[in-house]
Amino acid sequence: MINKILKICIGVIGVILSCILSLYIYSIIYRYTYRSTNRIIEIIKSEKHIENPKISIIIPVYNVEKYLRECLNSVVNQTMRDIEIICINDGSTDNSLDILKEYAAKDDRIIVINQTNGFVESARNNGLKIAGGEYIQFVDSDDYLELNACETAYKYALQYKADVVVWGRKNFPKQVGSVKNRRRTIKYKEVKFFYGGLRSGRHLCRDIIWNKLYRHKIIKGCYFPEWIRGGGDQHFNFQVDKKINTLVQIPEQLYNYRLNLNSIVTANTWLKKIVSAFNRSVDLIEHNEWRFAKHYIASFFDSCRWAFNGQ
Repeated sequence: MINKILKICIGVIGVILSCILSLYIYSIIYRYTYRSTNRIIEIIKSEKHIENPKISIIIPVYNVEKYLRECLNSVVNQTMRDIEIICINDGSTDNSLDILKEYAAKDDRIIVINQTNGFVESARNNGLKIAGGEYIQFVDSDDYLELNACETAYKYALQYKADVVVWGRKNFPKQVGSVKNRRRTIKYKEVKFFYGGLRSGRHLCRDIIWNKLYRHKIIKGCYFPEWIRGGGDQHFNFQVDKKINTLVQIPEQLYNYRLNLNSIVTANTWLKKIVSAFNRSVDLIEHNEWRFAKHYIASFFDSCRWAFNGQ
């Protein structure tokens, strides 16, 4: 009886290890297939473009003509005027590029990068390459900002000499899941681990990047892995995690997040999502310490759940 149980256990372990090995081999092929390439077709920039802005806002755009004007209006009408707006058209097949050109013709602060489709990670990387702001902010093109978002976040950044400012969000069209933070300043050397995907209140950094203002010089060299679909935020934040000294979490809800099941991060097959989730975990292990192994394992299974649920 014991021998049978032992054989079954060994068999199950063998199957699990074989699956992991197969997934790892496939992930290597997947990475190589989607390695970084130069996708830029053109850059549209006014000769009067602002120099040395306080904030660079990076907006990847893909087939969002329905929502794009709402997003752009919230950005160009910010109470802080000293900003640059970098919009990356990621091979859209609708009228998104025409809308971007229309806004760029009216506002010298807008730069339009037109590129072949490389997904959101590629678009953000190309935006980072030309950003000139003191701080960097990311916005998704189907969402929108409160009109005082930049001014408010920048004020806190100066007040607390923060490398990262984190704010709350409002979900729409439904308000379920809206997040309002407590004001809190953290000296980063006091924080052992900074990942919010584990549903713990002490992890403030979270996967997402659009609820944050990043000091530009701190994130120099950080990038979004272009072989990961929909998981690049986590990889980016783990790179930032190693560099920052002070983070401030503020109570203001400055970002409006659209609940959209057809978003760019949910438009992949389940296999690609699982491989992407595996890549996320491997990358985190490669870039961090092994003592956080339990977090990586939890992250992988959270990612698998996210993949199957389309979240």
